Amino acid sequence: PVHALRLHEAGVSPMWRSSVIRAEDVFAPRLAVMPLRSSCADPTESAIGELVCESLISRLAAAETLRVVSRLTTSALGRRMLSASQIGEQLQVAYVLCGSMRSNGMQLTVDLELCEARSDTVLLTHRQTLAAADLLRADDDFSAEIAAMVSAAIVSHQVRRTRVFPL
Repeated sequence: PVHALRLHEAGVSPMWRSSVIRAEDVFAPRLAVMPLRSSCADPTESAIGELVCESLISRLAAAETLRVVSRLTTSALGRRMLSASQIGEQLQVAYVLCGSMRSNGMQLTVDLELCEARSDTVLLTHRQTLAAADLLRADDDFSAEIAAMVSAAIVSHQVRRTRVFPL
C-alpha cells in the first residue's frame, strides 16, 4: 500500500489526514457491469440484458487497466434497485456501468451509463439502436465498441483525478 498525506488549513479539522491508497485502485480500478434492465416484464428481454452484460464483462475483463466484478455477483445485485454509490459500496468498486433496453419489433435500443460510484457522477452515456440478431452474435461489434469507450472514459477520469488529487 501507498500511504498518502494531505495537508489541510489550520482550524478545527486536523492538520493532516492519513489514508491508505492501494496501487491497484489507481492503476486498475474495479468496475461493476450491471445487467441491462428491460422496460417491460418480458423474460426474453431480461435474458438478452443478461447476455449483453456477460458479453461486456468478457470484453472489459480483457483490459489490463480494469478489474471487473464477476457476472454472478452483479446479476444477484442487479435485481435490486440501488444507486451507483450503493453498488460501489457493496461491491467495493470505483465505477458502475448500468443501463436499460427496450425493443421495437426486431430492433433493440440500448441506453448505457457509466458512473463514478463514490459520487454518483455520470461520466459517459451512450444510446444505440441495433438489430437484436446483431446484439446476440458471438463476435458482436457493439460490445467491443462499448468496452473501448468505457475503458477510455475510465482511464481519462483516473488521469484527471490524479491531476486534481495527487497521491
